[in-house]
Amino acid sequence: MLIETVMTTKVICLPEGASVAQARKLMEENLVRSLPVVKDDMTLVGIITQRDVYAAGLSVLSGNYERGTNIFEANVLIDDLINRSVDTVTPKTSLQDAVIIMRELKIGALPVTELGKVVGIISNTDLLGVLASLLD
Repeated sequence: MLIETVMTTKVICLPEGASVAQARKLMEENLVRSLPVVKDDMTLVGIITQRDVYAAGLSVLSGNYERGTNIFEANVLIDDLINRSVDTVTPKTSLQDAVIIMRELKIGALPVTELGKVVGIISNTDLLGVLASLLD
């Protein structure tokens, strides 16, 4: 089975130079945990995860948490937080190879690229869908 048969093609991406607040909002609105970061032409620059966003946030134990978080997230750009050395797969990559990569790297998603441009994403959710269909 190839990635192209199960990947998500309507990828929610974040533009370079976006704020942490924009990343958090996109993740919450779209119920995703990973966002490819792209240039205007969809060239992959990096990836940011929910874990990256949370790790960059202010401590809940600090005073004035809500207000501080909003100010912090609105003014801090993702450019310093994103992982720029991103493992990727292509639409023609086997599903087995993608699973092996994700398991070895302990990651929840892989951008799917063609010629350096994002054309999809494969995530744990997609893989669980395949598993569920195999168990039927």
